Amino acid sequence: MESPLNTELQVVEAEIQVGEETVRYRRAGTGAPVLLLGGRHPESVGERGSVEAEIFHALARSHRVFQPTTLIPRDQDAAERWLQSVVEGLGLITPEVVADAELAPALARLVSQSGGFVGRVIFLAREGPTHQGAAECG
Repeated sequence: MESPLNTELQVVEAEIQVGEETVRYRRAGTGAPVLLLGGRHPESVGERGSVEAEIFHALARSHRVFQPTTLIPRDQDAAERWLQSVVEGLGLITPEVVADAELAPALARLVSQSGGFVGRVIFLAREGPTHQGAAECG
């Protein structure tokens, strides 16, 4: 059964080159740009029926959403360079970022050092009673 979130939404899969790596991503929607980052786990890259897929479709109803489906590097410095390269490679100007809380250190450094490179950042918590909902910075 198809989820109502999937109706009438044109999802495009594409790729960009980031250094020597090919980064696959999907995009949908119109409006202000949002970069949706699921984290560093294979199950977090937007598989159909996942929470990230639901968030992607919900955001795409009012925003132009980009979601890399390539896993983000584990090393904080590499993750920060990767994120900046992806934003530049996609041609995004001060996108809002919705990200797994696991990416908080890399994003916090990127935001503090780049001054206006990204707009608002919202972190999504994965589990636990003290980590429900979202935290926002920026």
